[in-house]
Amino acid sequence: MLGDFSISDPRTVYVGGRGTGNKIGLDVDNGGILRINQATAVDCTLRAGLGRSTTIVVGEGSMTMASGAAAHLCQTFVLHGQWLRQGAGHGQHGTV
Repeated sequence: MLGDFSISDPRTVYVGGRGTGNKIGLDVDNGGILRINQATAVDCTLRAGLGRSTTIVVGEGSMTMASGAAAHLCQTFVLHGQWLRQGAGHGQHGTV
């Protein structure tokens, strides 16, 4: 479970997750905020310059957010490991 978490200038973030039982890879709790690549800006549109893109890879389980949670994923692509396993070599791609 995630409360407030910020990474200001990452390239790739790997989340292992759980493949058995309650299959959750990334869980942002009620009131929690996940900030990726936001730096000091109030929101993504106010960032100075383009910066670099970031990839989040969730290996197992789902990415969930409670109703009171927030995510600021500036210039960030989310990739789920399940998409890689199912689509590898078959020309299939997951979309977020």
